[in-house]
Amino acid sequence: LSARRSPSSIDAAGLPERLRALCEEPTPDTAEGKNRRLRLSLLRRLLDDPVVYFHELSDDERQYLSGQRGSLLQTIHEATGLHGEVRREGIAMTDEDGDLTDLGIPEEGTEGHVTLLLAEHLAERLRRDPAALVSRAALHRHTAGLIAGHREHWRKDAGLPGAEVWLTDQALERLAALRLCRLSSDGILPLPAVARYAISSAPARGRRRRSS
Repeated sequence: LSARRSPSSIDAAGLPERLRALCEEPTPDTAEGKNRRLRLSLLRRLLDDPVVYFHELSDDERQYLSGQRGSLLQTIHEATGLHGEVRREGIAMTDEDGDLTDLGIPEEGTEGHVTLLLAEHLAERLRRDPAALVSRAALHRHTAGLIAGHREHWRKDAGLPGAEVWLTDQALERLAALRLCRLSSDGILPLPAVARYAISSAPARGRRRRSS
């Protein structure tokens, strides 16, 4: 357990209060203390999140990252071997060896291939209209077409009735975990990082880690 104080030293009664006390990291209310908080927060997000989108950061975090990006990425690389992939919309730390990755793309097998092909499809939709939602039903139909074209290379149960539904839904859960799309009751919104898997792009190297 990584914490600044021992759990046994906390005398709060309820579990939420105990957890809050365990996670507290007091820092001096000075410029140096503020910078330390920003640095730790950004380091954790870059390590934990598969993609850190700039628009989701606070003004202070964006300003600090703008000035300290090289130092932060170098610190992470030296400690973990991860490489920073910087794009206009955000930063992803890629794991080319797969040693620190619990969920990646591309991966082998039927589900891995479906996930990659749907990522390519969403990347194309993003290119045409960045704000457009894609309905789940439309993606089910797209996967049905993929099954027709690839079923001889995929598992036998991929050809069963309704397979396009569970294959699509599994792939979407993976893509959402990797922050390549956002799922909602209204549809699926492709996120900027999915453009990495556009068909016209160079082959993607490395893997993305999902948040824990």
